[in-house]
Amino acid sequence: ATSGATSDMAVYHVQRNKEWVLYKNMPGLLLWKYLLPHLLYSLGWVLYWTMKGKGSVVLRAKWDALRKWRTMWAKRRRIQHHRRADVEYIDGLIDKRRMFQVWRSKSVRSLFGYCP
Repeated sequence: ATSGATSDMAVYHVQRNKEWVLYKNMPGLLLWKYLLPHLLYSLGWVLYWTMKGKGSVVLRAKWDALRKWRTMWAKRRRIQHHRRADVEYIDGLIDKRRMFQVWRSKSVRSLFGYCP
């Protein structure tokens, strides 16, 4: 199916939109705080989808997300201007352990067949 959960179209849009949602909605301080974990998380997905034969789709999605940064910047400004939750509250909602569990479970298992 052309629009199934693992179709090129679905993988592309999920991976692109992950970047946009994070960039638009995450407060600036938290964007910087979680930049490295997010990059590792994204790398994990690139590795995972590369092992599934869709690495080029994911890389194109990430590149396209970056190319639209000006459009997202305008949306981000509007969203952040109207944000009511403070940074500490949002930071408390983030499950820090899960960020690394997802990376380990997807990419490491895909590469080595197990998760150490």
